[in-house]
Amino acid sequence: MTAARDATPPPSTSTTPPPPPERVFSLLYRPSGALELLRADVALLRSLTLFDLEPARDIPNYHGQPNRIGWYASTKAGTHLRFESGLERLRMQFLDFDPEVATFASQPFTLEWTEGDKVYRYTPDLLIVRAGRPRVVVNLKRACQKIAQKVS
Repeated sequence: MTAARDATPPPSTSTTPPPPPERVFSLLYRPSGALELLRADVALLRSLTLFDLEPARDIPNYHGQPNRIGWYASTKAGTHLRFESGLERLRMQFLDFDPEVATFASQPFTLEWTEGDKVYRYTPDLLIVRAGRPRVVVNLKRACQKIAQKVS
């Protein structure tokens, strides 16, 4: 009689790399009057009411900073919105006069995700709401600024 064979297949010799790990994004936002950020699924972004949101992060203000920061009194948003550059302020002015824009918010939320052992956070400059159309997330950069890209 012969000995029973092991049922495990031989190790794979394929050179195909394993698929990259799936990124899971979280949405951090601050409702009006809240001191702490709340965490939710990104799908919540579709249903958030911008009138009930506070900025997700504070804009720093220090002596000698290169950007001009301040407050913009928006008629569409119905409140004063914080800006951290002249470019953001100018974009807010254009949004106030755009007839397709229903409202907009400054620093509305923070996206958080993990890659390996590192946790990354990103806060966009503006969230724009247009009636009957998808919401638009905007990040403003000067033309001379390079946007860092991860090359794989």
